[in-house]
Amino acid sequence: MYPPAQYRQALRRAGFADPHLEAIGGTWSAPAAARFAAVADDPGEQVWAVRLLLLMGLYEAAADRCDRIGRDDAEASQWAGYLRHLIGVRTSRPSSDRSDRSDRPVGTAGSPLLQLNEALLSLSAAVTRVGDGERITMYRDAARELADGIRQGSTALGAAADARILRTLIPWHRGRGEFATVHALVRDQLDRLAQVRRVADPGTAFVLDEAARRVLDAVTVESLRERQYQAASDWSKQTELLDPHCARGRLLHGIALERLGHSAEAVGEYRKAARYGIAERSFSRMAISRLAGPETATGCDEDLGAWHDRNDTGNRWRYLADGSRTRVLSRVPIDAAALDAQAAEREEGPSHFERRFAPHLTMRPASVPAPLFTAGPQLAWDAHLGKDEPWFSSLYLQRSMVNNFRAELTRAAIRDGVTAARGQADFESWLRLPGDPAKQQLAQALADQPDDPLVLARLARVVSCLGFQEKAYTILAAVPELTGPEYAYARSMRLFLSHVIHLGRGHDHQGEIEQVFAELGDDPRYARTRLSLCIVAIVTSAQSKQLPALALWHARGLEALERYTSLPEVDDFEQTLMTSRFYRAAAFEPFLNNRRDQLRADLDRWLGLARDLTGHDARTRTLARENLFPALESAARTEAALGNTALSQQLMEEITSVVDPLDSKAWLQVADGRKQAGDLRGALTGYLNAARQQVPLGRVAWFGAGRCWEKLGDRQEAFECYRRSLEYWPTGLAPAQRIAALFTDQPLEAAYAQALPALRAADGS
Repeated sequence: MYPPAQYRQALRRAGFADPHLEAIGGTWSAPAAARFAAVADDPGEQVWAVRLLLLMGLYEAAADRCDRIGRDDAEASQWAGYLRHLIGVRTSRPSSDRSDRSDRPVGTAGSPLLQLNEALLSLSAAVTRVGDGERITMYRDAARELADGIRQGSTALGAAADARILRTLIPWHRGRGEFATVHALVRDQLDRLAQVRRVADPGTAFVLDEAARRVLDAVTVESLRERQYQAASDWSKQTELLDPHCARGRLLHGIALERLGHSAEAVGEYRKAARYGIAERSFSRMAISRLAGPETATGCDEDLGAWHDRNDTGNRWRYLADGSRTRVLSRVPIDAAALDAQAAEREEGPSHFERRFAPHLTMRPASVPAPLFTAGPQLAWDAHLGKDEPWFSSLYLQRSMVNNFRAELTRAAIRDGVTAARGQADFESWLRLPGDPAKQQLAQALADQPDDPLVLARLARVVSCLGFQEKAYTILAAVPELTGPEYAYARSMRLFLSHVIHLGRGHDHQGEIEQVFAELGDDPRYARTRLSLCIVAIVTSAQSKQLPALALWHARGLEALERYTSLPEVDDFEQTLMTSRFYRAAAFEPFLNNRRDQLRADLDRWLGLARDLTGHDARTRTLARENLFPALESAARTEAALGNTALSQQLMEEITSVVDPLDSKAWLQVADGRKQAGDLRGALTGYLNAARQQVPLGRVAWFGAGRCWEKLGDRQEAFECYRRSLEYWPTGLAPAQRIAALFTDQPLEAAYAQALPALRAADGS
């Protein structure tokens, strides 16, 4: 059994361990750590390493190592695919192996154990997502046949395989109204496991006990769902006999006892769950406070662990309602002192968040897979270093950072424990923080106060790509009102930044755009600036519904496009890119004038060109891929407006599956589409994928996930998502209101909503 996806983070918050790869030496025995360090390129060893990392809860490290396993060894490659899918299921991590396992053929290649794992994944998917009895029966029979084959080699492993099959089928039996049969099947399975265990060696006995415990977990959970609380209590007692320190078993027993009205006994079980567990602590503490009152809960320090400033109201609510925020030392069955000593000896490395968003935090390249927009600062900096001229080629990503990007990045960095995270939002403070040499070079270049408009424009673009839009605009404010291609280019970029800064706030740019456009002469170096201005003017006219201005700029844009693309200095790549960009913006004109045939023609043109566009070097390949993102996004919105909702959703899904599976904004739109189509489970997955990326819009993603959980009937999961939304959005009214609405009948959560001001004050926000 692998731990939850957030287990390492929970360990870290509880003060026990580094959540990253460096923790291996401190959390495993010396032989295991030594073997891991010595893992070679052998595919079998790599599979072993991935499974070790998964057992430790190191999902990102496991996923990265999974990607190293090649396809030369068929068995190892099959294992890698299975493990990659498992990681995706546990973490909602986008993966090429996350196909719908409920529709896979039976009888895949590989060892019997691998085939069994694959069959169980497919069976689980069919049970939870499909409910198709014929398909479930097919996968069940395939799994049982594989279990029989495994039993020929080992009676014990065959019994464990039978237990895994039963555990997977328990929800299906309950859904068919066969729950009485389930109890009998579980009793028979436990008896068989007990018989085999009597003659098993210690290692095999552990496997059998774990199989039995997971069957007991499943039947306890389904008993609770069936409101058979006495049966749930009886089954969870058996879990405690198998493993007295199992926090999950104690937690389930506490829930069953609470439902039976045995509050005092339930509090005892919740206390043990909080003492033994990590992921179970927050729920257990809230339950204790609900049943025995906040003052009773605050007197449980010997059981629940020490917390500082117990008389401080803010910290008290932090402890009671949000246990995952505190660094609590509890008595759990691991050597906390040894871990603390080892942690003190090593210097903590950068987190996955720091490595993913390094381009914006330190101007270093990302060292792990990252969203496409993180390439923006490097592209802009390369253009500055190369003194690239913008007359006949595209140098930068099209999409700009949202205005509050740095504020969101700062909040996420604080939550992740990034050093000096609070200095990330202000440009001057950010410049003083440690970083890549490029950062110091940027600071020096700005301190030199160049007067060349092209140099200023290139520096402003770097600063803009980093997310400091106001600072970038200030840099260009120093450009004098002189004529010439360089000055016109700098002023057009200033207009673009003003459009980004004032987007949606009623600022009219038409007069400024008209003034700069009138200054453009016949020099070929003006041609691209002319076309870019037309694109900005079309967008601003459409957003303000100024139809005469829109028609004017649409006509001017067609002329500017023809003029620019006919220049001999403009290559085929640039022609295709700018034509695709123009027609994507130009579609506003037929859209607002309800000319559907023309809108369809424009859509086909910009999307077809975007799909055909390929690059010839790293820069152009990045630009081609990035251009496909807004092309698909705009096409999806256009298809929705034309009434083709299914095709619209398909186009949005293409962004997350092909173009950029790590873009939170794309996942948010995918989730919204699934939700509108009534697919709450699919929407939840989309929102969680967006939330895992953290920025931008992490607060919105967690709120969306909370709404899905709420509609699916899981108040506890909804509460956790709303709480996380507040971590990114401390002044957010909507998540606070939902928390209050969810738990008005439960004193702790209602009090938590009332205590939000104290929480915010404690956060310094």
